[in-house]
Amino acid sequence: MSSDHRRTFLQAACFGGSTLGAFAQTPPSQAATAGLASINVRERGAVGDGSQMDTRAIQNALDECARNGGGTVLVPNGVYLTSTLILRNNVTLHLAPGAKLLGSPNIGDYLDRQAVGGSAEFRKSMLYAGKAQRIAVTGTGTIDGQGALFDRTKERTRLIYFEDCRNVNIFDVTLQNAAEWVSHYMRCDDMTIRGVKIDSFANYNNDGLDIDGCQNVCVTGCHIVCSDDAICLKSEMARPCKNITISNCVIRSRWGAIKFGTPGFGGFENIAITNCALYDTWGCAIKLELVDGGSLRNVTIDNIAMDNVTGPFFIRLGNRGSVHHTGAPKQPPGILRDVIISNVQATLATTFRRSIDGSGNPVSPPFARIGSYITGLPGHPVDGIVFDNIRIICPGGGTREEAWREVPELENEYPEYDRFGPSPAYGFYIRHARNISLRNISLETRIPDLRPAVAFVDVEDFEVAGLRAQAVADGEAVVSLRDARSGLIRDSRVAGSAKSLVHLRGASQNIGLIANDLRRAARASLFDDGIPESAVREQGQLYRE
Repeated sequence: MSSDHRRTFLQAACFGGSTLGAFAQTPPSQAATAGLASINVRERGAVGDGSQMDTRAIQNALDECARNGGGTVLVPNGVYLTSTLILRNNVTLHLAPGAKLLGSPNIGDYLDRQAVGGSAEFRKSMLYAGKAQRIAVTGTGTIDGQGALFDRTKERTRLIYFEDCRNVNIFDVTLQNAAEWVSHYMRCDDMTIRGVKIDSFANYNNDGLDIDGCQNVCVTGCHIVCSDDAICLKSEMARPCKNITISNCVIRSRWGAIKFGTPGFGGFENIAITNCALYDTWGCAIKLELVDGGSLRNVTIDNIAMDNVTGPFFIRLGNRGSVHHTGAPKQPPGILRDVIISNVQATLATTFRRSIDGSGNPVSPPFARIGSYITGLPGHPVDGIVFDNIRIICPGGGTREEAWREVPELENEYPEYDRFGPSPAYGFYIRHARNISLRNISLETRIPDLRPAVAFVDVEDFEVAGLRAQAVADGEAVVSLRDARSGLIRDSRVAGSAKSLVHLRGASQNIGLIANDLRRAARASLFDDGIPESAVREQGQLYRE
């Protein structure tokens, strides 16, 4: 590929143009002189009848295009039965409207690591690229893995597996019916995934996009419906996921819409998620999990609408006892800090369905009573977490026993959000943390809930500003404090009736209450035995007349 066409390719990726369109603007005579190829796979022997294997014909076209210096391999209307196809440098695979790559149901048809020269992390897939540059998959056609035909207890294939690639574009294609993960990108840099549609409930572990140790990545305008994590950032090796943007996506998932980890050995840095709509999602909507060392920092999540989801937030620092890679040393606890989540409207689900396609028997509380967990480890707090302008409509129905239950640490276990059980607060349960801010938070319940709206446990230097929370007179205080230190609660309001705004337990101390509306609370503070009233200082409260 000439330097001019390489520049055109990158401009198309950065500014939203189609790579195929950029090539197509070049007249055929100029394309030939530039060394570009435009090859129709039917002209190389592909049949496209859905029954005859077309792998060899399509691969021959891809190899010929690469030998000619790059260009486009066109897959026209038709159904092309295939196994592994390998993308080469400077080649765009374009699926025309009505074109479908149909995966072979025979696992033995797919190439293994030795056949393609893949890394130790290699996974069998329909499309594979290793150490390739300037590659693309474009068009409005479909890649279908026939995943329901694979036994989930045996080896399965992914639709796309790219590793160690640079300048990657995935535009507008439909990915469906994977046998395992839909698409997995390992250590790929300078990548744009735009306008992709994913529909995969064909098997278990149908993650949508797995972005693993990648850097400089843009995901935008995708619609993802799948049975496992829809967009999952990972770092299986020591290389962090870094400089990632996710925007303007619509997501439904049986188990998690947006997730960081696991694993997370390399960590996650400088990531922005904006303008996404999440719906009908079980397993918690947004999960940030760091349990293998590394660091998770400088993350912003903004302008998110959620409907019929669980959670909605799970932020977890752990210290998993087992290692992901055999022989790798166990890492010390990592660092999870500097996360801002803002402008979120969430309506939480009250019942869920167990089956992978959403049609199974409904499941109701106590699963519905798992709120948002934000938790570190003793001596290893999460740090600098901000929630701003958040409105959550919760199912309610929590009990006094749940309000007082001890939440297990589960330091060494897989960090799944439902393993902690019903949360002791219907809104936010925050433990082992410092420098925490809850600003302009509105928490409502459909039915009465006896738990507090917010619980702080072993938290230092926290601020609650502009909280509006539902409460009931025979329930717990609006805010529960246990071993909480140096906190400020201001400009907050009780909705309904409450026995108190705050309840201090354990070694809680140095708490300030300023300008709160307490007209619907019996008192400002409750104190457990051993806590002096001087632990709370008040100023400018609005009390009942």
